[in-house]
Amino acid sequence: MTQLQKILTAVLLLQIAIGAWVFWPAADGATPGQPLLTSLAGVQIDRIEIEDGTGERLELSIDPTTNHWVHTPSGYSLTDGKITRFIDQLRQLQSGRLVTQTPASHARLQVADEQFNQKIRIWADGALQELLVGTAPNSRSVHVRLPNQDEVWLTDVLTSADVDPAVRNWLNTLYYSLERSDVVGLTIENESGTLRFERVPPVVEGDAPTWALQGLAADERLDQAAFGTLLSRATSVRFAEPLGFERKPSYQLNDPLATVTIELENGSRTLEIGAYDSESDSYVLGSDFSMVVRVPALTVADFVMADLEGLILQTDG
Repeated sequence: MTQLQKILTAVLLLQIAIGAWVFWPAADGATPGQPLLTSLAGVQIDRIEIEDGTGERLELSIDPTTNHWVHTPSGYSLTDGKITRFIDQLRQLQSGRLVTQTPASHARLQVADEQFNQKIRIWADGALQELLVGTAPNSRSVHVRLPNQDEVWLTDVLTSADVDPAVRNWLNTLYYSLERSDVVGLTIENESGTLRFERVPPVVEGDAPTWALQGLAADERLDQAAFGTLLSRATSVRFAEPLGFERKPSYQLNDPLATVTIELENGSRTLEIGAYDSESDSYVLGSDFSMVVRVPALTVADFVMADLEGLILQTDG
């Protein structure tokens, strides 16, 4: 081996050794690390934002009136226990298993300042703490990094599902739910006119009630199956996004596409179906009992399109 070959071999071995030292994860069973988000210890967290790489953002904060966590800016309450568990997870994060210390690896692991899977912003006692969440080598762990540090850590305290900013993961998306047996009448007003349905008591005790549609001719009958679909949609609604209590003009709730009045044995509820968004295939939905929400088109489109012809039972001949 020539002198040059010896030098090149030594350089190569040195590079391999450096690479192994930089990228080799800390051994399992190592001494537990220190809390990663040190500013969260023993202080009140009052606001959290989660943003993903596509720009979708979830904002959560404590309502000063009720002292409960709510979705911002709608004011809709979070699912019980969800935010408490999440804050506990953030406080449990430790600098325990080092994956890399090289900035060149940040983008590959999706924890770079401008290239990340999720960015979490936490406000505690007026101070801001940020955490970048990256790729998941498995379903039980993710890579994390603090924006002002080169080190990337692997943690099993958080998972990708824990930091998903989709509203459905944080809120109870059930807008309301009614017992079908409590409904005695249903009225739909839309561009086609007004459809008024009334429950008809069964002739034989114990049989299911039927429904009648006002305005049918003597030889016409209501399609009970078609009405059953309308009744199901009217008695249970889930939303995709809470929009708050303000009825903005852009929601078009003052001139709705359809109005649905659900008459109950004790009281009634009114739904107003407003603006349609073709991009998300959804409608704005208002009511006389809760906030304004956005719902998938499938949930309420039948009310917008309902007409007499589509509810008459078709018979041969």
